[in-house]
Amino acid sequence: MIIALFFYSCKGDQSSQGEGFLSKVDQTNLQDDSPLLTFFEGERSPIEPAFINLPSGSTRPKGWMLEIMENDLQKGMVGALDELYPGIKSDDLFN
Repeated sequence: MIIALFFYSCKGDQSSQGEGFLSKVDQTNLQDDSPLLTFFEGERSPIEPAFINLPSGSTRPKGWMLEIMENDLQKGMVGALDELYPGIKSDDLFN
C-alpha cells in the first residue's frame, strides 16, 4: 500500500513546491557576475605547506593514543576481523 501511495504522489505535473512551480523553473534569469568576483584578480604564488611528510614508521604512538590502539586490537573490531569476516585472511589486500 505504501508503494502505491508513493507512485500516486509522484505522477503527473503536480509539484510539492506549489502550483506552477514546474513551469517557472526554466525561466531563470542568469547574469554574468564575473566582474563581481574581484577576489580572483592578480596572480599569486601557491601557499607553501606548513607540514612536511614524515617517513613511514618514523613516529610511534604514546600515551592515550597507544592505549586506544592496543584496546582496539585486543577487544575491538580490528582485533577480531578474522572472526567477523572469515574471508579476510584469503583477501589479496592482506596477503
